[in-house]
Amino acid sequence: MLDVQAYLILRLTGEYRTSLASADPMGIIDMPKRTWAGDLIREIGWREDQFVELVEPGAMIGRVSARAAQATGLPAGIPIIAGAGDGQCAGLGANITREGIAYLNLGTGIASGAVSDTYRCDRAFRTLNAASPGQFVMEHILRGGVYTVAWYVDKFAADLRLPGAAQTPEAILETGAAAIPPGAQGLILVPYWNSVMSPYWDPLASGVTIGWRGIHGREHFYRAILEGIAFEQRLVGDGMMAAAGQHFAEYIAMGGGSQSPLWRQIMADVTGVPIVRALTAEDTCLGAGIMAAAGAGWYPDIRTAAQAMTATTTR
Repeated sequence: MLDVQAYLILRLTGEYRTSLASADPMGIIDMPKRTWAGDLIREIGWREDQFVELVEPGAMIGRVSARAAQATGLPAGIPIIAGAGDGQCAGLGANITREGIAYLNLGTGIASGAVSDTYRCDRAFRTLNAASPGQFVMEHILRGGVYTVAWYVDKFAADLRLPGAAQTPEAILETGAAAIPPGAQGLILVPYWNSVMSPYWDPLASGVTIGWRGIHGREHFYRAILEGIAFEQRLVGDGMMAAAGQHFAEYIAMGGGSQSPLWRQIMADVTGVPIVRALTAEDTCLGAGIMAAAGAGWYPDIRTAAQAMTATTTR
């Protein structure tokens, strides 16, 4: 039974191994013990010996074999470092290695999370092993993030895509939305275009808009999307803070949506938490690079590497 990282490691090294922080979303890891959960594996009719060896994230998981080197052009013998899932890497790329701050990835889906030094479980989030050693990640995912914005532009504002135009449809709609007062003049949106995970875990949920009046136009709907997602973040962010006994001093924002000053301000206003933009929008890739840099010995440990390789900009 291989997760994606295990398959890649098998092809690159010939070994059956995977990262603890990659396999955990399968739901059969005993997270406090950091091992496979034998009782759950037996319950589904499998055996533990059908699962691969688990390696701590950030540790060397193998070396590129001669066969893989010939197929890929990579140098034979180059070390491979055990990685983590995209959410854990995004948090590391934003230097979320201590309690009291969180990341906010405004991507196709909205992902946010914070680390905890102790294992916690709650309906407000899913719990993962962190990319930083010995910690856990409390993660929330809203599947309809920038996806919902893109859907709206494609379906209702495609005519704004003019050849050679100086502005994108999103920029035009954002300018109009910024001129509308908070609340979109009574238009309210629930952003469950792709169902909902935490805190309801309802695969049948769907999106809702209410409050339509004749005064509303495309800019109102655009603002309602941004506000609806922000209120969803308030709901789950407050849930995470309550369950973890933390107060987030700030959200480190990343992803394509973080380029929107209007959306960042709406997020800060609605959540009551300052939004600080990460220096790069690609913090997930940066997090993987941080693990590799520490694994290569450029830094003494992952947390030191994260401190050295990350930065923020506007607040």
